[in-house]
Amino acid sequence: MKKIRGIFWVVASALLATYGAPAAAQAVGEVEPNYDSALADPMSVAQPLTIGSDGTVTVNGDLESNGVDVFSFSAHAGATSCTGDQVTAEIVSSRSDLTGDIIDTFLAIHSPAPEYKALSWNDDKDAGAGNYNAYISKYCIQQDGVYYVIVTGAQNRVADGGASVVDGGNRDRGSYTLVISGVSPTVASEPPPTSGTGSTPEPSVMQISIEIKPWPGTVMARINPNAKGDIPVALLSAQGFNALEIDESSLTFGHSGDEQSLTKCLKRGYDVNRDGRPDKICHFDNRASKFEVTDDKGIVKGTIAGKSFEGNGMLKVIPEKRRRHHHSDRRHDRDDDHDRDRRGRR
Repeated sequence: MKKIRGIFWVVASALLATYGAPAAAQAVGEVEPNYDSALADPMSVAQPLTIGSDGTVTVNGDLESNGVDVFSFSAHAGATSCTGDQVTAEIVSSRSDLTGDIIDTFLAIHSPAPEYKALSWNDDKDAGAGNYNAYISKYCIQQDGVYYVIVTGAQNRVADGGASVVDGGNRDRGSYTLVISGVSPTVASEPPPTSGTGSTPEPSVMQISIEIKPWPGTVMARINPNAKGDIPVALLSAQGFNALEIDESSLTFGHSGDEQSLTKCLKRGYDVNRDGRPDKICHFDNRASKFEVTDDKGIVKGTIAGKSFEGNGMLKVIPEKRRRHHHSDRRHDRDDDHDRDRRGRR
């Protein structure tokens, strides 16, 4: 991001805040830094966005090699589930500095501080049609707060908690245009809500973080829905949630989160994400989890001390390859031809 461009948008944002309420279809430029891994809380420098009166904002950004761009905005929940803001985030265009083609991007919406949990994500809007721009459709806000949209290259992502980046090896860079919509317009006289405050009641279902196939070096778990065996899932402990105290018999996991697929849980805890808290690793039957080729996440549900919880983790479903019989078919064809020749000479 060029400094001149950043200064221009800082001044423009200041004038907007001074002289009036947000207009429709706000367009802003990315201002660096908006994620700083050298800080104790790298997300604390996220670029705040002003939502226009039409519920949208457009960001013109530049993604550096192995870069992370983070944008924050205030969002509001409704009185009942999915009656408040329904956030859509889309990379509508991009151009790679390396290839001149589009950048293969990854988008994620993260929860308010301090959890910064990935709530929804997407890699490709339509890979089959060659559209590798990321697209998240209508994520339902469950609680008032400041939320975060994170842009990275595909295979790269920010881990839950916001303090580290999972490096999938994508080094593409270039410009992009991000559009966020479905959000309540920013009210100039109203200070942005802070996490955990406001009149909205706490959700009836506790949201937790999980890691599917939580092994070192795993960026995104790959699942073959027809394979035999188990899928290991780590339930990550956090403030107010001790994963070792869950009711193991209540656990379900899979495509919808209601699949009765539990096979076992390990007795001892392991600090999977190295935050000093022991996490719970449980195994679920792969086929019983009923994943489909369009799934990009796995959902776990359960209870702890009588309270329901739910978590989701990233995955990529890899369909089983078709078995190839063409070699044996050709051999059988040659045998049939040989038999016909012998009958013809009799």
